[in-house]
Amino acid sequence: MADQIPSELVLEILPFLPWDSLINTASTSRRFRALSRSFLFAHLDVRPYVIDYMQNCLAAPPAKKARAIQEKIAFFASPFIAPLVRSLNISAEEDSSKRGIITHIIEFSALDGTHVVLDYLLERLSSFVSLKKFIAAQVGFTLPAMHHLSQIANGLSLRLFSCYLRSGSRAYSPLFESMKLKKLEIDNAPSTEAAIWFHMMQAEHLEKLVFDFKDLKHVHFLLPNLRVLSLDLNPHCLAVDVPRLAQFSTIEVFSFYFKSNLDIFAILGGVGPMNPTPALLASPTPFPNLVDLTGPTELLPIFSRASTLRHLDTGRDPKSAREFSAIFRRAKLATNLTRLTLELILAKTPVADLHALLNTQFPVLEQLVLLPAVSYVEVQSPATVRKTIIPFYSFISNALPRSLLLLEITAEVFHPKADGKRPAADAHAIVPQILRDSVLKKCPKLKRMNVEGPGFALIWETDVYAGVLETNKIERGTT
Repeated sequence: MADQIPSELVLEILPFLPWDSLINTASTSRRFRALSRSFLFAHLDVRPYVIDYMQNCLAAPPAKKARAIQEKIAFFASPFIAPLVRSLNISAEEDSSKRGIITHIIEFSALDGTHVVLDYLLERLSSFVSLKKFIAAQVGFTLPAMHHLSQIANGLSLRLFSCYLRSGSRAYSPLFESMKLKKLEIDNAPSTEAAIWFHMMQAEHLEKLVFDFKDLKHVHFLLPNLRVLSLDLNPHCLAVDVPRLAQFSTIEVFSFYFKSNLDIFAILGGVGPMNPTPALLASPTPFPNLVDLTGPTELLPIFSRASTLRHLDTGRDPKSAREFSAIFRRAKLATNLTRLTLELILAKTPVADLHALLNTQFPVLEQLVLLPAVSYVEVQSPATVRKTIIPFYSFISNALPRSLLLLEITAEVFHPKADGKRPAADAHAIVPQILRDSVLKKCPKLKRMNVEGPGFALIWETDVYAGVLETNKIERGTT
């Protein structure tokens, strides 16, 4: 029967299978082995270090384990397997006896041989001619390693977290004029080293850039093909940095964050959240072709003037529906948004206010993601549940626009295993089946619904091919 499944369908399914399932599939027949082969070796994960919790540093693995890792690398780097590898992930080993990994460790043991496994891998990088994604966490790069990386970095997506240049970093720059990266993401790195990485490749090929910079002065601006940009902006430098963003005129997807908790309103002129300095307001919108915007609402008036804007995510910036409505009106936000993400303070958001916001300002909205800002204490309070949570879920359908195709309401506090907490008993007055039916009645075009509430998770979607109900799942948890 398996032989009757078209190969095209099998190739669509195989990328989603875990490693064990791929092995079982490849063992089924010669045909499935041939189809599975490219997926079995598509991803290579290497853990060149172990965490020494006593010394709070990264050290070389034990000799026996190091040899085993090197044998694995040699196998993947062999002539018949290396062309199949499309993704490489390098990170420190996670100690199963500990909870998680100490992600802030960037110190390495001073003992000889600490980097022996990593260097063994990096010496063979040029073998992976089909590599498309390179992810490294807490890795130190040598000059030879950078040279090998530059040999395969054509259309590569490169992501670095807590990485550094091990020696002579300034000498790396001249070697990489031929490096053609498609995506570059650098997190938790000194800005001087991140700038070196940035200047080591041909910027004109870059399509996506994610930088953990607090000051844009390190960024090279000749990026004619850049479409996606994500930055951590420095509140102290907004007056200078925001006008600089205008040089990224091709940006279509932009996300920004403020790492500092300083009062940015004072930076903007000290006249309130919706009144940036006149100089900033007078400047043209930095991205005339912007389609997707993610970030706090403080700078919304500057970025929302793009007539092409269709998707807005206000970030983790909880407000009431009435506050959002006032912000959007003052920002003159276009009414033709098709996707909107809001974090709502339920205690300050009557359903009537949400209805006014969504139906008046966004009549053609197709995708809505709501993140209820509710604490564990509020979920366990009978009074809060009766006055806030039950009314919100019971009447949310009244607030939704009829044009909606996707609805998501998610909150960590409502996760079935969230902190082992149980909601107040009154929360079970919410009947997911009634909620589902009322939403479907109000939004006849809806294709997918994912709603998490106190003690339940509601998932509903239609099959886009057959047009029939595919998933209708309601789970009652014990949160």
